[in-house]
Amino acid sequence: MIRQHKVVAALPAQLEKDSIYYVRKGSGFDLYVTNSSGTIVAYPANQAGLPSVSLVGIAESAPEALDFDFLTLTLDRDLEPGATFEISFVGTQSQAAISQSLSFYVKINGGAAVTVGSVGTGLSLQNYRAISGRALLTFHKTGAAGSYYLGGSFLVNSLSPFSSNSASPRTADARAGMTITIGVRCSVANAANINRITCAIIKQVV
Repeated sequence: MIRQHKVVAALPAQLEKDSIYYVRKGSGFDLYVTNSSGTIVAYPANQAGLPSVSLVGIAESAPEALDFDFLTLTLDRDLEPGATFEISFVGTQSQAAISQSLSFYVKINGGAAVTVGSVGTGLSLQNYRAISGRALLTFHKTGAAGSYYLGGSFLVNSLSPFSSNSASPRTADARAGMTITIGVRCSVANAANINRITCAIIKQVV
């Protein structure tokens, strides 16, 4: 016979054999199942699929746009400390023949852009030059007063790569409803500055 138990905060010290326990955690619950051996141990359920989002189709910046937000992940659950996100994209960059730079950034909850990498793209005309970026974002504290670290790299074909790692934590509300947005920024507004993103993903890996 299988018994089921609803537990509000934590597993009880004494567990019944052949039982299922539902334990509240964040905005959801964890599921534990005990065995029928002499020593009763609770086994956590395998973790459900972690949230992720990927680009569908090609995203292209508007003429003369500076910031180009091209992908956003919205979380439907509270985060736990150690939650880590992998971010990556590939695309192309075209520009006018004027001195400028291009940056890869992350925005949390629609706030100010946090630069992962910035590359001076020169002053010559470019058409469809390859670009790519990668980053890791980890929350050390969660909840309304959460904090995270962000680091990564940004590449523009034929130019020196840029890598970064934040030396101090940044604050963010890490509860359900939080958004993570990635994008690229042109330092100069010009109709010839067009960024096309062909592949991009934001996914929680831990």
